[in-house]
Amino acid sequence: MSLRSKMTPELLRKLLLQPLLVWILVVTIPVTCAVMLVAYTVFAIFSPDMFEYKIAWLTPVVCPIVVTPLIVFAFRILIQSLNEVHLRAQAFEALVTVDPLTLVSTRRHFMNEANNAFVRAKRFGKELSVVMIDLDEFKQVNDQYGHAAGDQVLQHLGQTCKLVLREVDVVGRIGGEEFAMLLLEVGADKAVAVAERLREMIAQASLSIDGHEVRYTASFGVDELRPADIDVKAIISRADMHLYEAKRNGRNRVVYNKNTD
Repeated sequence: MSLRSKMTPELLRKLLLQPLLVWILVVTIPVTCAVMLVAYTVFAIFSPDMFEYKIAWLTPVVCPIVVTPLIVFAFRILIQSLNEVHLRAQAFEALVTVDPLTLVSTRRHFMNEANNAFVRAKRFGKELSVVMIDLDEFKQVNDQYGHAAGDQVLQHLGQTCKLVLREVDVVGRIGGEEFAMLLLEVGADKAVAVAERLREMIAQASLSIDGHEVRYTASFGVDELRPADIDVKAIISRADMHLYEAKRNGRNRVVYNKNTD
């Protein structure tokens, strides 16, 4: 969902709540009706032949009593409707962009952010790195402690990733137990250092789940933007290759090889 579509109901809602609107409803309409009453009275007194119905003077009296509450009620309904649209837009945006279990970006949102970051990095000659993460032997966690415990492990990994990243960086859940981090204006060497810090935090963590002490590790693959890359998928593909190399070499490690094609 675009920022424009998300902000339109909010902007309209704020506009309708401005004091100017209240002033128009409460002051302008009654004053206008009072002017109408004076005009009707003048016509009735000085031009009775032009004022065919004597009861017509009741119109400006009834107007502020009937019309003004109707207008206020209509605007209240409109404001409530805009609030509902705004809340639904927020809920839909969260559903599309945030993984409900781990509260990190969804795969779709991560790839959108990665594509945008790639374009900016290529245009302005900035560095860009990707870190691929996969939990080691995650199936054993599910088999031994249950899927609820596995969910808590995934949540812990997602929150731990956020601890080592800056506000401008992005972490997303790419698949079941696979995550990815996008590091803006960061080269491979610094990205490896970030991955190592995260790996150590995970390996040292001990989760208490239903009376059990659950420990887990993760493997990491790192790569960076290269001049020949035509899209961000090239970086992700190389980082993924390094991730599987970390798996083959014993897991619980960070792998980066600048000679990988």
